[in-house]
Formats: sequence, structure tokens, C-alpha cells
Amino acid sequence: MKPKGGHNETETGTSIIGIVILLISLFCDGLLGATQAEVKRKFNPNQWDQMESLNKWAGIICFAMATFSFQMGAFLKFVYDHPLVIKDLVLLAILGTVGQVFVFYTLANFSPLVLSIISTTRKFVTVLASIAIYHHAVNNYQWFAIVLVFVGVGIEIFSGKNKHDNPQHAILPMQEGEEDIEAKMR
Repeated sequence: MKPKGGHNETETGTSIIGIVILLISLFCDGLLGATQAEVKRKFNPNQWDQMESLNKWAGIICFAMATFSFQMGAFLKFVYDHPLVIKDLVLLAILGTVGQVFVFYTLANFSPLVLSIISTTRKFVTVLASIAIYHHAVNNYQWFAIVLVFVGVGIEIFSGKNKHDNPQHAILPMQEGEEDIEAKMR
């Protein structure tokens, strides 16, 4: 029987773990853009090199985590029991790859800030479209969060524009030994 509040201890613990994982994900997502900008500045890789490297390491890490957490066996059993899911997995892989081509094209030819603005705007429009199409109930707190996202995207756009107007603030100083790396790349 559930307590009067409607949540048992397991649900609360799971929710806290979920929030912690979400915060870690957001933190890593924030570091990713800055790291990609630094890699681009130091080594100037093309979009295909970036995409190959990121996918290689993500694949290795995901495979290791799925194996060591014993989820790989459950996945393989599910696919064996439901072979029709293979078509959906292949479609998901193709669509994900096409999406990544655009992501890495943007990273290689623009900046992580531009990518952040594009992806945040896409997610924002998707949420609004979902609310309109499926008539989701949205409370005042959720509308407040939507307005915050809109304001945040606006601030990103205008602050990014000001940085490009004054490029001296966008250039990071070289660290010791980086001159050798840049000389080798020429």
C-alpha cells in the first residue's frame, strides 16, 4: 500500500537517482561543447574525423557498460524473441547517422554555440508542436520553464552575436607546447 502522498520510497529513490543522472548528463553536455571548440581550435579536424572518433569511443563505452551491467544479454534475447524490431533499430541507426552528419557539419563549419542554439531551438519547437498537436496539459510551472528556455535561447543568440562582433574575446591563449602541434599540422 502506498503512503498518503502517493509515492513510495523506491519511487522517490529512483526519482532522485534520475535527477542526479540528468544533472550529470547536462554537466557533461556543457563540457562537450567547450571541449569540441578546443579540439577544433588545436587540431582543426574535419566533420568526418570528429564523427568517427566520437562514435568509436561512444560505442566502446556503451558496449562495455551494457556488457558489464548485464543488459546486453537482455537486449539480445529481446531481439531474438522479437525479430521485427531489427527493422526499427536499423531505421533508428540510419536516422541517427543522418542527424549526426548535420551536427558535425555545424561543429566543423561554425561553432558549438551555433550548434547549441540550433539544437535547443529544435527541441523547443518540438515541445511546442507536441503540446499543440497532442493537446498535452501544461501547468503554470511548465509554461514558466518554456518561457525560460525561450529567453535562454534569445540570450545565447544575442551574446553569441556580440562575441563574433569582437573576436578578440573568442580566441583562447595557447598553452605551452601547442605551438609545436600547430607547426606539425601545417
